[in-house]
Amino acid sequence: MRKTKLTKFTSFVLSVLMVFTSCAVMAYAVPTTGNTSTTKGSGFVVPENMYLVSDTQQNIVPGVTENRLVTNATSGDAQVVGYAVSVDLSNPNTTIAAGYADNNGSEWKMKTVRDQAKAYEKAHAKDEGNKKTVVAAFNADIFNMSTGAPTGGPLVMNGTCYVANLGKSYFGITKDGKAVIGDNLTKATLDTLQEALGGFYVIVRNGQPCGPGTYRS
Repeated sequence: MRKTKLTKFTSFVLSVLMVFTSCAVMAYAVPTTGNTSTTKGSGFVVPENMYLVSDTQQNIVPGVTENRLVTNATSGDAQVVGYAVSVDLSNPNTTIAAGYADNNGSEWKMKTVRDQAKAYEKAHAKDEGNKKTVVAAFNADIFNMSTGAPTGGPLVMNGTCYVANLGKSYFGITKDGKAVIGDNLTKATLDTLQEALGGFYVIVRNGQPCGPGTYRS
């Protein structure tokens, strides 16, 4: 299988959304009005022997943008279409949250990403003056195919830790609203996280590919 990469500190997803999974990462926004126009170009970098066919950026809501990227090999026989979502965490109306099944991490089960997003919105529908709308979601972590239990790293939702899985890699949002990626999760770090999911391996560190099976130019 040919492996490719797109490098940028954002969420990169292939076109496989409706799969059964145990965890999901969701960007949500407090409903506001704003520009949702489409623009071109975002500075994504493709590896050697590949070229960028197109890069279309759309503002989903203020503070959240989506890029549709089409790349191909210089030989012209390996086209890849990818989607990336960028979230401005300095915007008070947007953030990133971890999701699980029926928005309940205390009972293992499996749900589609779409259903997890719906469950998250339903759980926060009665938040007075702070209703949350999921504007982007994708599957995350690895899990037990029989039970749905997350196995690749932690599961922290809204400050509650359901699974620690210390020593593993993770993506999280700290309690002061910052995005973090790390490995070898410790209890001290876990206690600082408001939202967190496992990442199995860190595949890019300081701009350099690392980890098993990572594309290297």
